[in-house]
Amino acid sequence: MLTCFTANEAALKFYKKLGYEKDEYSPEPKRLKGGKVLENDYVILSKRVERTGDERVGDEEDSKEVGVGKGKRKRRV
Repeated sequence: MLTCFTANEAALKFYKKLGYEKDEYSPEPKRLKGGKVLENDYVILSKRVERTGDERVGDEEDSKEVGVGKGKRKRRV
């Protein structure tokens, strides 16, 4: 997920070429009283990433204990 200024057309073109699309959380234009539309100066882009079967997320091998006493927890390294 990333943000990009709408005026930066070269960056928007680059990100779209990489497969980024407008994210559902990107702000929509605001319609003001009188019908005027206020466009946002940025857009939120995101890209769905597929994981391969080789990747392990949250495995014991990828984490270690940190903290002291009751505050111990696992942290990815």
